[in-house]
Amino acid sequence: MYLNGHEVSDGYMLPGWSDYKRRAYYQAVDLTDQLKPGNHCLGAIVTEGWYAGYVGYGLLVGYGPYRSGKNFYGKTPALRSQLNILYQDGTTEIISTDTAWQQTADGPIREADIIMGERFEAQRDWPDWCLPSAIQKTKNPWQWSPAVLAAQNGSLPAKYFDSLGEKQIELGFQDPPVMQAYPAPPIRVVAELPAQSITTPKPGITIVDLGQNFAGVVRLKIQGSAGQQVRLRYGEMLHSDGTLMTENLRRARATDYYVCRGDGSAETWIPQFTYHGFRYVELTGLQDEPKLESITGLVLSNDLEYESTFECSDPVMNRFWQNAVWSQKANFIEMPTDCPQRDERLGWMGDAQAFVRTASYNANIAAFFTKWLDDVVEAQDPSGAYVDYAPYPMAHGGSGTHGTAWTDAGIICPWTIWKVYGDRRLIETLWPSMMRFMNWRRTDDPQI
Repeated sequence: MYLNGHEVSDGYMLPGWSDYKRRAYYQAVDLTDQLKPGNHCLGAIVTEGWYAGYVGYGLLVGYGPYRSGKNFYGKTPALRSQLNILYQDGTTEIISTDTAWQQTADGPIREADIIMGERFEAQRDWPDWCLPSAIQKTKNPWQWSPAVLAAQNGSLPAKYFDSLGEKQIELGFQDPPVMQAYPAPPIRVVAELPAQSITTPKPGITIVDLGQNFAGVVRLKIQGSAGQQVRLRYGEMLHSDGTLMTENLRRARATDYYVCRGDGSAETWIPQFTYHGFRYVELTGLQDEPKLESITGLVLSNDLEYESTFECSDPVMNRFWQNAVWSQKANFIEMPTDCPQRDERLGWMGDAQAFVRTASYNANIAAFFTKWLDDVVEAQDPSGAYVDYAPYPMAHGGSGTHGTAWTDAGIICPWTIWKVYGDRRLIETLWPSMMRFMNWRRTDDPQI
């Protein structure tokens, strides 16, 4: 979201992932200090995100509408926004999204997918697009048209496939019945990693080593010619010949493209709507040899308060603890995931319950797990069993299969957070859901 050309928040992947047909999050930002006398312009960049983009291993196994691996919640993303104004005389006004807003598809971001990557064509960029002067069509290089109400965008039935078989679903917009404030700390850049070394394993291929596996994006600095395309690929390891290893990514492209403006000045670009798990960056399409400052790693994670430290006389154990913290940061992005790099990145229950005690010792995870446990309850099976991961856009495994330790996470995680922090709030909130689970366990196995 932008106001007068400036982002109103430093959060990434807003407003967050949920079962959008049942609940959607919203983010609230105080804009008082950003308002000055005169005209103002509100704007937003809307991408597919988890709503309509590729999710998990859907493409790998042929799940989703027409086995596409995407569009699990709908086809066309929508924006709902409102500006609440309190005037000095006590009167109020609400400016909300409606058909008076304008939309365009002419911007520089040509692809934006959380798993696949992002493409930015700088020659299409128009830095003034969200300034009050943008209203003047004589100064406007993009083609605009009135916004379309999502509810009037039409029905779009589709065939849907997952492990439970085929069914008919609706991909047209469905208004979520619940709008909820996002309860977790936002995803932010929590650290920067300078490049450690640069190698050229083959002609035209440059490898930048950032010295640490992490989840995030990079800041690219380049001075190129007009239309020059630079490709960035990401990996956690190198082959023996020094080339990038990407076999473990499966169907995730994990590839970004930047097309240079080429006006003779230095250009800087940071992808906004994707993230990767990596240590190494492969660059192709460069005309000049890059410098170490050409690439900087930007570590993304939900911005938790890390309180614990550990140090002993054994460097191996020190590194072991550091690896655990880095793993937590890389996998605590919107939900406790299993991995940050390949085509999965799902909130697996077994992984979460195995790590929740360590995670709660390293950092304050109460708000982060409050958000995710809402997803867990939302995905709970009608029988009372907890499913294998949450959010749960596609069925996993056969019907009625619930793995020990995975399904138990709905009990173990809130219990652990209560024991660590002494806060009964989650237990009290989730008690009805936990009781449904225990009743299912008793019914499924009366000997328990």
